[in-house]
Order: sequence, then structure tokens, then C-alpha cells
Amino acid sequence: MNNTELKKMTVTAIFIAIGVLLAPFVSFPFGGARVFPLQHLINVLLSVLVGWRYSTAGAFCISSIRPGLSGQHDRRRFIRCFV
Repeated sequence: MNNTELKKMTVTAIFIAIGVLLAPFVSFPFGGARVFPLQHLINVLLSVLVGWRYSTAGAFCISSIRPGLSGQHDRRRFIRCFV
């Protein structure tokens, strides 16, 4: 691993932390879902700054960590959509 990759991973980790911490504060209901515009802004900034691969990894991490920490995950509804 060279220095450039380490910098890209560090920037991605910082943006993941920002997205997990700030996304619940900037959200609004839209139809039957909640929209998190800050997460989309972070995804765009990551793709411009570090590239699409790190942006995709960051988006996946933010979208999988955030519901678990904020209690938005409903297991019954999640299981029902697969049964």
C-alpha cells in the first residue's frame, strides 16, 4: 500500500464518520421514506476527491452503519420483504 492509497482511505474514513454523525440531523420525510441529503452530498464529494471506488465503499458503510446506530432498522419489515 502506497501513501496515496492511505490518504484516500483516511479521507474516506473521515467522511464516513461525518456522514454517520450528521446525517440523522439533516433529514426529512418524503413519501414513505426519510431522505438524507447530507449522505448524497458526502457521496458526491468523495467521488470527486478520491474516486468512485472509495465513494462506493463510503456510501455502503454510511448506509449500513447509520440505521443500526439510530434505531431505524425494523427487523420484522426487513425479514418480511424476503419471505
